[in-house]
Amino acid sequence: MGLLKNDKKNDCSGCACRVLKKLEPGTLVRVFNGSQDPLDSPDESDALQFLCFDPKTCIVKFRDSENTIYVLCCEQIHAISLVPENNNVNG
Repeated sequence: MGLLKNDKKNDCSGCACRVLKKLEPGTLVRVFNGSQDPLDSPDESDALQFLCFDPKTCIVKFRDSENTIYVLCCEQIHAISLVPENNNVNG
């Protein structure tokens, strides 16, 4: 029995969850988690690289320009802004 075992079906029902289900890994985004400010990131552009989304647990992972990994529940994300490809997270 794992720590993150999810015995019930989880629909990941938030608007951000529906977007993340379709987002390609590597896409640059800004994540807003309830305030009007983007999720903290050391990069001035606040761009995060989308890594993966697990629709069974609603967990989404992002990476910033300093390779810090952010693990969030998609249902707690209030908004996602797509960043143009010319803004590169890894320099």
